[in-house]
Amino acid sequence: MLTLALRQFREKLPVWIEARLAVAVIGPPGTGKTYTSRQIAVATGLPVEVVDGGKENDWKALFPYRTPEGAIELGKALLADGGVLLIDEFNRVPPEMKTSFQLLASERIVPWPEGGVREVNLAIIATANGADLGVEEAGRAELDRYDLIVCLMPTPEEMAAVVVATAGVRPEVAGLVYTAVAELAAKLDSKKFHQPEGLRMAISIAKLLRTGTLGPVDVFRGAAERCFPLGRVGAE
Repeated sequence: MLTLALRQFREKLPVWIEARLAVAVIGPPGTGKTYTSRQIAVATGLPVEVVDGGKENDWKALFPYRTPEGAIELGKALLADGGVLLIDEFNRVPPEMKTSFQLLASERIVPWPEGGVREVNLAIIATANGADLGVEEAGRAELDRYDLIVCLMPTPEEMAAVVVATAGVRPEVAGLVYTAVAELAAKLDSKKFHQPEGLRMAISIAKLLRTGTLGPVDVFRGAAERCFPLGRVGAE
């Protein structure tokens, strides 16, 4: 597995997209895997289709299917032909779709409702958390289908820079916020609690602090409650 900082990932991913590679991006929750991949994919100007792995309907819309009226919908894989298919949380693929999904990643073929397959020419960027409560770890058979497996490990400074750009706070504020979120993550056993969505949580905290409507203690207590099943008592 190749470990990259955010700057390195930003430099290399456009080239991998141009080469139409299938890249699995794995790492701790909240390191901006999907956020960064989407930014880079959109910047290429190519067609981009996104599958939210946590939504069953997004998986159902991945491949061509026949509607109740008899029409055939192309599905996101064919709509992304010539461009990029971005899959968030690919390890949530439904069991009945695993074989078809693996063939898409390795062979770039899509099953057709009436039988046979269609070939596609696209880059696949598939992200997943390495370990988190309630998330199934990707099996070896799934990972073997990718051209490259990347572990994205941004530096704290890189994450703080994203918070600055997104939330509009000063660099010193962004650094403090992201450090606090990282400290929270370090205290939580991933086998017992959902880990903080680090980047998303830090951006939310920074935006809320900017409003001046709540003090830092209330803001961070509310953020900690997002780490199910930590709850209010654990957040205190």
